[in-house]
Amino acid sequence: MANKGVTKIADLLENDLSRPIEVVVNVTNNDPAGIREIVGLRVLRKKESQQDVLRKLFREHGESLNQNVKLEQCPRCTEFNEDEFVRLYPYVPHLIDISLDIVAGIRLDPSAPRQLTDGNGVIVKQSFEMIASARTRLVDQPVGVLVSIDKIYDLLEESLPPEKRESISLIRERFEQYLGYPGTPARVAKAICLMEFVKTGLPRTTKNVAALLVQRVTETPPVGVVAGILHQLKEAHLVVETENGWKLRDLDELRRATAALEQIKDAVGTVNPRLPGWHNDLIQLGKKSLARALNWYTRPMREFSASASRALKEIAWVLERLTTEMNSLERRSRKWDALENIPMDVVALEMRMACSEKTNAALARSMQEQIQLLREQVTLLLSLQNAAHLEVPSASVPASVPDGLASRKTAYVMGLCGTGRTYVCELIQQNMGERAKYFRDGIRFHTGPTPMIYSGHSTMKYVSRYQHAPEVTNRLMEAVRSGFADVIFIYRHPFDSLLTNWVYWRTYIRDYTGGGAVSLVYPNVDDLCADLERNFLEFKTFTEGDPAFFAAAEPGPPFLSFAEFVEETELYLQSPVRLTLRLEDFKTNPLREFSKIAEVMSIELDLHALRLAPPQTASYGYRAVKDKVPQFRDFIEGLNAETKRRIERIGYEF
Repeated sequence: MANKGVTKIADLLENDLSRPIEVVVNVTNNDPAGIREIVGLRVLRKKESQQDVLRKLFREHGESLNQNVKLEQCPRCTEFNEDEFVRLYPYVPHLIDISLDIVAGIRLDPSAPRQLTDGNGVIVKQSFEMIASARTRLVDQPVGVLVSIDKIYDLLEESLPPEKRESISLIRERFEQYLGYPGTPARVAKAICLMEFVKTGLPRTTKNVAALLVQRVTETPPVGVVAGILHQLKEAHLVVETENGWKLRDLDELRRATAALEQIKDAVGTVNPRLPGWHNDLIQLGKKSLARALNWYTRPMREFSASASRALKEIAWVLERLTTEMNSLERRSRKWDALENIPMDVVALEMRMACSEKTNAALARSMQEQIQLLREQVTLLLSLQNAAHLEVPSASVPASVPDGLASRKTAYVMGLCGTGRTYVCELIQQNMGERAKYFRDGIRFHTGPTPMIYSGHSTMKYVSRYQHAPEVTNRLMEAVRSGFADVIFIYRHPFDSLLTNWVYWRTYIRDYTGGGAVSLVYPNVDDLCADLERNFLEFKTFTEGDPAFFAAAEPGPPFLSFAEFVEETELYLQSPVRLTLRLEDFKTNPLREFSKIAEVMSIELDLHALRLAPPQTASYGYRAVKDKVPQFRDFIEGLNAETKRRIERIGYEF
C-alpha cells in the first residue's frame, strides 16, 4: 500500500515546505471558516494516497480525541468530524479559531511590540511556521502528534508584551523540574498567557488549560498535573484565580484601577448632563447653584481622589521596578545555586591531596594550586553576592562543613523504580541529624569525599524510562572503587516491584498523576486483582517492556521488561556497593536496618531513642494477587528458567 511507510507528518503533506509561502489572504472580518479553508489548502493539504492513514487514526481515536480537547463553559464548537480532522491535521479545528482571536488580542494590547500586521495572513503564516520552522518543526514529528497552544506561544513569543515573556521565563526557571514533569509548568503558563488575549468565549479553567495542552491524538488532558502546577504557581504568587479563570499575576489590574480613578476624579462635584429643554435647563441651574454652595464639601473629595490617583501611579511604578529587580535577583540567585557545591569540591580536593601527597609531591602541589584558585573564586563570588544583597538560598550546601562530617564519604542511596527508595530516604532526612542537611534527591558527582547524600534511580545495563542511564551508574561504581563514595542499594521482591510499577505507569499515562504505592490507588487487594484481571493483556505488554505500552505518554524509552528488571537487581547485588538492604527487612525491624545505614555513613546516633515507622506497603503482597488472579499465577509459573534462577540468586522464592 502507498501509505505503508508513513511515519512522519512530512510523509502526509503535499505542499513544498522547503521555502516560505507567499501569504495572500482575501478573507475579511476574521472569518474563521475561511481562514481554516485557506490553511487547509495552502499549508496542510494532504496527499490523497496518504489520507487513509489519518482516517484510520480518527476512526480509532476520534471519539476520545473529541472528548479530550473539548472546552468547558465555552460557546465555541470544539467537535469535528473525520473530514475536518484530515484536512486540518495536525491542528484541531478550533485551535485555528483560537489562534485568530489570540493574534487579534495581541494587536490590541498597547504594550505589545508592533510586529503583527494582518491577522488573517499571520494565521496562515503561523501554520506554515508550525510545520516547518526550527522552533516547532512538526514536520519531523511522528503521525499522531498535535499542535498544542504552548507551541503557538513559541511562534508568537517575540510579538508578546515584555512583561508576559518575563513571567514565563521566571516560571520556566523556577519550576523546570516540577514533580518529574520537566517543562510542564512553563507549558501551563504559556497556555494561560495566550488565553488571556482571547477576550470572550474561552474561560481559563483548569480543564480548558489541560485540554489546550493535549499534544497527541492518544493523549488524555493532564488535568491532575495542571491542577497541581497551578496550585504551586498560586502559592508562589505567580498566578491568580479570577472570575474569568487563571491569570498570570502582573500589574494590569493596578494599571486599570489607576486609569479608572484618573477618569472619574474630575467628576467629583460636577453636575450630570441632561437633555435640552427649558425645564431641564432650570433643573441644571438649580443643581449648579447647589454644587457651588457645597464646594466646601466636595473640594476635599476632589483632593482625595487626585491624591489617590497619584498614589496608585507611584505604587504601579514602584511595583514595576521591584518586579524587574526581583526577577533579576531571582536569576542571579539561581546562578549562585549552580555554584553552591564549590565548597564541597574544595573539601574533596583537600582530602584527595592529603592521600596523595606522600607519594606524589608534584601532584600535591598542583592540587594545592587548584584549591587556592577555587578558594579565590569562592571569595570573589561571596563578595559579588554581598554587593548585590543576595542571600544564598536555603537549599544551598553550607560553605563550612563541621569537622565531624568533613571526612565522610559521599553517599548514594540507589534503587530501581518501585523498590522502596523513597521510604528509606525519608528515614534518612528525618533521623540522620546534622548529616541530613546534606541530602539531595538527585545525583551529582564530586572529585573526592564529601558529606553529601544523593539518591536516585539508575540502571546498570539497560536504558529505561525515568531512570538514569548505565553511564551514570558506571561513574558511581568508579567513585566506590576509588574509595571516596559509598553506594547503598535498596531492593524488594521483584513481583511486588512489578505490580507497583505497573500501577504507577498506567495511572500516570491515564491521567498524568503517578499513583505511587498500590494502596494509594486501590483501597483493597480485591480491587487490584479485579483491575489486573480486566487489563491483563495490558499488564503483559508492560512486563515485556513493549514500547506500545507507552504510546500515549511523552516520547522516550520504555520501562524495563520484567526479565531486565530482575537482571538489573542481580547486577547491583554483584557490584561493589557498600550496603544492600531489602525493603521487607524494614517491615520486620526498621531500627536494625536503619542502624546499618548510620554505620556506613559513620554517624553516631542514639538509635534506642528513635521511633521508626515500618513501610506502609505490604511485604510479599504479590502472593495474594497470585492466589486470586489465575493469569498472574500462570505468568509467574511461565517465566523463563534464567529469570527464575536470578530471582532465587537475589534471595527470593516464588
